[in-house]
Amino acid sequence: MKSAMKLTKITYRLLLILVVAVVPAGIDRITTQAISASCANPIPEVSSTSSGHVSVSPKATGTQTGERFEVELVTLLPTGFEPAEITRPAGPFLLGVNNRTGLQELSLQVVDETGITVVARRMIKVKTWRKVINLLPGHYVLRETGHPEWLCRITIIP
Repeated sequence: MKSAMKLTKITYRLLLILVVAVVPAGIDRITTQAISASCANPIPEVSSTSSGHVSVSPKATGTQTGERFEVELVTLLPTGFEPAEITRPAGPFLLGVNNRTGLQELSLQVVDETGITVVARRMIKVKTWRKVINLLPGHYVLRETGHPEWLCRITIIP
């Protein structure tokens, strides 16, 4: 019993080290797997598309559907969002935002063309946010409410 608990603590520590060491470096095959694992999906299959998107697909087991999600990674810098614009097809995707501003508190919103907030997240002492979203075709803006000049335009095409 003690050895199983010790193994769990070691596994947790190794995962924490992996997240702290690899996630700030940007998204790649390892961090994409870590993102999916944090969403309770077992070992995902990862592939890139010709448009430069990363596709994450959990292996279908038990009750899982094997649904595929593309990842849109955005980094928030002191100068604003990078990239400043995303165009993608309709359908669910994993939106990832990395806070590299040095600020301890951010308030992020995805707003539609009419000004209605579709998704919102307050980040306090957190450097990353991951959320699977499914936007209808149209134009959206990812923004930080305290900095109106920081915008990432999101276009969803049918």
